[in-house]
Amino acid sequence: MQNTYEFKSRVSFYDTDAMGVMHHASYLRKFEDARVSWLRETGLNQHHYPQSDLVLAVIKADVKYRLPTKYEDEITVELKISKTRLKLFIDYVMKNESQQVVATGQTVHVPLNKELQLCEYPVEMENCFKRKEING
Repeated sequence: MQNTYEFKSRVSFYDTDAMGVMHHASYLRKFEDARVSWLRETGLNQHHYPQSDLVLAVIKADVKYRLPTKYEDEITVELKISKTRLKLFIDYVMKNESQQVVATGQTVHVPLNKELQLCEYPVEMENCFKRKEING
């Protein structure tokens, strides 16, 4: 299925806390990096900018922490994307170099227009979702 995407990264020094492990808020940052990379890869990154006609607003974010990660650990974030008519669901699985799951999560997004009002997805986005087999 084309509704999945993989993003690789490393735990940076600024991602860590006083205990030397990745700070809990940094997991969401890594999820965001993976999501923006997916948007770029699919050609939908023009909808990530505040000046665009449409933005994908985060209305929910959830993280479940399983194992700690430390500075310089290589991590992979796997995304699985699905949607309903207006809600875009992105499920995340973060793994370490040993392929152990270190965190899972989900963000839910909706399209907003320039006035920050809920709106329909433009035709080009719907067509992209269809090409990527993201139902809705």
